[in-house]
Amino acid sequence: MSDRRAVRPGHTATSRESVRAGLTLLRLHMPDEEPHLDDLWDLLSMEERDRARRFVRRDDAARYVVGHARLRQWLGGRLHIAPRCLRFIENKHGKPMLDALPSPPLFNLSHSGDWVLIAIDENNAVGVDVEAIRPNMAEIDDFRGVLAPEEQDWLDRLPADERAQAFARTWVRKEAYIKAIGEGMNRDLKLIAIVDGSDRNPALLYDRNPTPTHGAWRLVDVRVDGSHAACVAHHDDV
Repeated sequence: MSDRRAVRPGHTATSRESVRAGLTLLRLHMPDEEPHLDDLWDLLSMEERDRARRFVRRDDAARYVVGHARLRQWLGGRLHIAPRCLRFIENKHGKPMLDALPSPPLFNLSHSGDWVLIAIDENNAVGVDVEAIRPNMAEIDDFRGVLAPEEQDWLDRLPADERAQAFARTWVRKEAYIKAIGEGMNRDLKLIAIVDGSDRNPALLYDRNPTPTHGAWRLVDVRVDGSHAACVAHHDDV
């Protein structure tokens, strides 16, 4: 298939919303994306195809294909470039970005369970994370190594049947934040505390890692469905 071919936008159940001016969130529901996997495969680079083939589980490969192909499709439409012609590079921590373009949009993607989320910001760093809620997430003792003391205390006080969902919400908030910074797991998660603010929205209480971050960060919980938790983090220049 030639580079000019693209999957028609109507052939997806993508939900697009504006989180704030300049920040767009795409929600892709895997059951609706599955019928289009062959067409989406054609949008990927050879390197992306090789990586997709290395996944052991088909579901993981399918989510990867959907996320990267739809990202190419959206960015290509935004920049008026054929999706397969887009080139990506990674920073030293592995965060991807567009190559050889002046002031390109910044983006991040995440996939788990039935969902793929893509966050695209015209001006500022952004991170997104989605996680399928699993019953073992209620075993808080297994996760204390990634929790700040304030987060542990809050989770310990919750009824047992609420802990899995609460931990998942805590986890995606922290993941979205470190993905926005662009350092990934190079930051110690237990030195980062994200709690419910006075307005019930997530708020960064502190990040005590040695490497400082610059400016203010805002986190927004994303509602997908009752069996997944998700969050977007972005640099707040307001």
